[in-house]
Amino acid sequence: QETYARIDNMSIDRSVTISKEGVVDINIKGRGREKVQWQPKYALLQPYSIYLFNCREDKDSNVAHILEIPMNMIDHVREISNADLIHAKEDDIVRVFQILYRDSSHNCDNQSCQNEETTNWHGHSFQPIRFHRQTFCSACNRPCSDMFNPPPAMECQKCHYKIHQTHVEEHMRIANCSENVKMQMIRVESKDVRKTWIQAIKDLRKLYSGNNLARFTCQT
Repeated sequence: QETYARIDNMSIDRSVTISKEGVVDINIKGRGREKVQWQPKYALLQPYSIYLFNCREDKDSNVAHILEIPMNMIDHVREISNADLIHAKEDDIVRVFQILYRDSSHNCDNQSCQNEETTNWHGHSFQPIRFHRQTFCSACNRPCSDMFNPPPAMECQKCHYKIHQTHVEEHMRIANCSENVKMQMIRVESKDVRKTWIQAIKDLRKLYSGNNLARFTCQT
């Protein structure tokens, strides 16, 4: 029998045991010659999320975390190169990995969540619109306009992605909103430790891809 725990809008299998934690550094904007600066934090990787705390004492004392990255919101995790942190030291480059993830503020993920004015889908905030001037759908590259009788269409209020309304109604997979993607650089103690963090995150992403262990619902 499956056992699931409710974590925000995500159901997880309690049998998943992948977990990591430790002191890490996150990059912050520097000034002057120190264009890349690092700030120590305490990271906790759980099957459903990555948490960042100001210190281990905060984690042990159940003080609120400063950042949560849900596993189902992570699009990519990878090693970095000099091009990613131009002013970083070579010793830092080999210890840093990058996480690209979607903003979870809407708490709808890939479900079509709708209110009276907007429909949230793949991070987009779509509003209904009719295009009378020539406009092409960003999803299928077909016209979504007509001078006299335009078809129902939608436009993202954040990135201006234009799409046929039927694509959203049919839950078509589309590109995530470009204004909805965030990035976090994390530095660990060594190259080998970096490898274990990246592999653990990738393993969890595989578990939650394709709804293998996760079931997503839209809260209203």
